[in-house]
Amino acid sequence: GVATVGIRPEHVQATAGEAGTVQLVERLGVDSLVHLQFAPGAPVFTLLSTDRSLALGQRLGVAAPPDRLHLFAADGARLAG
Repeated sequence: GVATVGIRPEHVQATAGEAGTVQLVERLGVDSLVHLQFAPGAPVFTLLSTDRSLALGQRLGVAAPPDRLHLFAADGARLAG
């Protein structure tokens, strides 16, 4: 079956890789909500410190601790994990 993986933006960390493309940067005081796109039509959101200078179109890697990932069934029900 199909499952969806979810994670809170504050649990995603920027890395040196080039996994996603910066689509939008929303300044939220101390932090910024950075919208990354890994494939057409598949946006991902990550919370980064504003001390990092990011440009639209920039490639950026991300990492997430496995214990912070949440799995959901196609009907939206949370799966144990």
